[in-house]
Amino acid sequence: MLDNMQDAVFVFDRNQRVLELNRAAVRLTGQNQKKRVALTADQLIPGGSDMIAAIGKGGARQQVCLRSDQQDRYFDLVGTPLKHGERLFGYLVVLRDISEYRATELALAESEQQFKSLSENAPIVICNMDPQGDFTYVNPEWKHILGHPRENVGGRHYTEFVLPYNLEENAEAFLKVRDDMEILSGFPIKLIHANGSRRFFSVSASPNQDTEGNFNYIICLFKDLTGERELQAQLFQSQKMEAVGTLAGGIAHDFNNLLMGIQANISLVRMETSQGKICSERLDRIECQIQTGASLTHQL
Repeated sequence: MLDNMQDAVFVFDRNQRVLELNRAAVRLTGQNQKKRVALTADQLIPGGSDMIAAIGKGGARQQVCLRSDQQDRYFDLVGTPLKHGERLFGYLVVLRDISEYRATELALAESEQQFKSLSENAPIVICNMDPQGDFTYVNPEWKHILGHPRENVGGRHYTEFVLPYNLEENAEAFLKVRDDMEILSGFPIKLIHANGSRRFFSVSASPNQDTEGNFNYIICLFKDLTGERELQAQLFQSQKMEAVGTLAGGIAHDFNNLLMGIQANISLVRMETSQGKICSERLDRIECQIQTGASLTHQL
């Protein structure tokens, strides 16, 4: 039965010498079974003597590295003492090859480190949210842009940082990503700065899934558009004032033409009418009003 096992199995006597090993153990050690029998634990496994000693105290489980087929392979070592009553007569050691699992684990750790390095130095806000909508991670740019210390953000719900009248549309977007596994791109959102002011962002969000395709968490990228929005507002105000100026200039021009027409007719009246005192005074007052109107159009 032992020879049919894929795990390497060793049986040691109480003096830590090999009594028996299965085929998987023979393949692992690279020599035939007869040569391996009677070798000590240290001769088979680096640090084997200490491991056997730990097994003798009640069992042991740890990872070991062995060289097989000219390459390092990693194993999960499980051992148990063999007793008859209270008398110890040997040890059973099982080695399970976890090299592929360890390689995957190392690749994942490297990937996480790369993500962390990228996130920690990114010029935009990057954060993760759990299925309930609580923040589990925010990068340093969060504090730089929004003023909230990072340690005060973890574990808090995203609704604590959005404007109250935007809660419904934000909740709909969150559920689309979490429940429907949709990818969000360019979603507009307003967040509250630590000083109470508003910041405008464009959000991209994507669901993260585990190896079985189940929802794990949401990763979000927040691009700050506040400065851009302020520049757009300034440009719009400038364009509006330019339009008002053009309109005012056109009105002033037309009004000035009207005043000049009145002025011309008054001059003709003066030439064609006898200069009575009352008529002359009234014409003077009209002419004065025209000059005032002309001055106002000049100001426009």
